[in-house]
Amino acid sequence: MVETEIKFNGASVWWSLSDRTPERELREGFISIGLPELIPEKIENRQALKRALQSMYPEQRALIRPLKGIVGYALVRENADGAEMEYNQEVKALLAGNLLLTDPPDYHWAPELRARYQDECGFVTAAKLGGALVKACRGLGGIPLRPRGGFYWIPEENMDRWRAVAKVAEDSHSGNTISVMRTTADEESVDAICDALIHEVETNLSQIEEKLDSGDLGERALTTQKLEVTQLDAQVRKFEKILGRTLDSLRDHVEVVEAHATMAVLAAVGG
Repeated sequence: MVETEIKFNGASVWWSLSDRTPERELREGFISIGLPELIPEKIENRQALKRALQSMYPEQRALIRPLKGIVGYALVRENADGAEMEYNQEVKALLAGNLLLTDPPDYHWAPELRARYQDECGFVTAAKLGGALVKACRGLGGIPLRPRGGFYWIPEENMDRWRAVAKVAEDSHSGNTISVMRTTADEESVDAICDALIHEVETNLSQIEEKLDSGDLGERALTTQKLEVTQLDAQVRKFEKILGRTLDSLRDHVEVVEAHATMAVLAAVGG
């Protein structure tokens, strides 16, 4: 009798994030747990200026329009009192490096706008923080359980590291919530995780094949693609052991793409 032991307990994780998480809090937190590579980028200056204007002028008839040729915006007031719609420009706000200028220079709300702009420059958007959490999931062997991402399964052996990552995100802002749902070994769960793994690996392999076939990659880029295939192969073999399943067709596809990448690298070196 052949017995197969399935060792794949873990957890499904997902999150809801604030759009105003302080970058400094995330930086200190991720450095403290030895994962500085997860520090997300702060809001870029142009976006910070627009957000500052939007927070000061949330009313419907205050229009924020980008300026042509420079980094900045014009605040335009919409007036519908007359027979025709009128538009009056109240102020221009533009950036010269990190310096925020206004036209007119003595605009009465300029100090408040500068203060809000500086605040916005220190925040991380929900999208950027979400990208950092996705990076963490992938680094911990996580498998996306839906095509659009944001919902991952992580093996039990890596859950302590994930909890550390999640704590940094949650401690950085009260609006960040990381949810965890424990999973246990059963055939339906194995099927779901296998399907998700196959979809992810096949998608990545197709993207690599497309790049290899393009003929636009140099030796260094081709070597990178070959490394990515090797990493996918390691991922498949690892999860075969975790799930107690043999994924022959998926492994065959990996081997085909790996051979393709190897030949492309050799051709680039020889050429």
